[in-house]
Amino acid sequence: MCNSRLPYLDHCVILTPPDHCCFDWKIGERETTVLSCAILPGLFAATLIAVSEVPVSPSTQWLDRVGAKIAVTTLNLSTTEIAGIWSDEGPTAGSYLYLFPDGIFVYTEAADIMPETIYDKGTWRVESNMLMLAPDTDVTWNPTTDRHFVMLRVQSGNPEPLLLGVDHRIHVFEHLVAAKPKSTPDYLVLSSLRKKSVWANGAVSREKARLGKNSKAWRPCWFTDAGCPHPGTVTGK
Repeated sequence: MCNSRLPYLDHCVILTPPDHCCFDWKIGERETTVLSCAILPGLFAATLIAVSEVPVSPSTQWLDRVGAKIAVTTLNLSTTEIAGIWSDEGPTAGSYLYLFPDGIFVYTEAADIMPETIYDKGTWRVESNMLMLAPDTDVTWNPTTDRHFVMLRVQSGNPEPLLLGVDHRIHVFEHLVAAKPKSTPDYLVLSSLRKKSVWANGAVSREKARLGKNSKAWRPCWFTDAGCPHPGTVTGK
């Protein structure tokens, strides 16, 4: 069933503020819980989805699945073009994928009820038109976030490049489209990460320091059963 304790969900993709509507479904043999919230006509503004890891297939398979719903174009982005900050940021919440030029990545999530928290980090590479993420050894939990993305754009309409995760986000897209096919272009954008910014002078070192292991964003306790203590909690004697 739906669980309001966000850190204990298998995975949380927050696009914009939650409102209402909670239901369960199955993807194949996998039990899946989804919380969908509508704050704009015709658009689901937030989605919480829990799915198991899926085998990674060639990018053509994933693009065929998306192409069955909407015409898209494959993007052959270089590492220079793809480096930057990608996000699905909404008014009060969002996910952020920091792709640093040296091949380091950090993935965070944040909301007005949760400070920016590192869910995953490690190294990234581009292979066969797909973005591949490999975690560091100190990521000892399973963040159940996407680590494989196809690079694409919609053939008509908004030309911006999109990163669509094939571990989790593609399932969000497919099931939203099944519920309301006329909103397919909007759902593809909402289910994907979009390029928020490129790296300006000095930004790389600044963001790496802000998202380092000594930063407030590095909170492994967030992924334990006990969770993180409240900021005002006094521990020990």
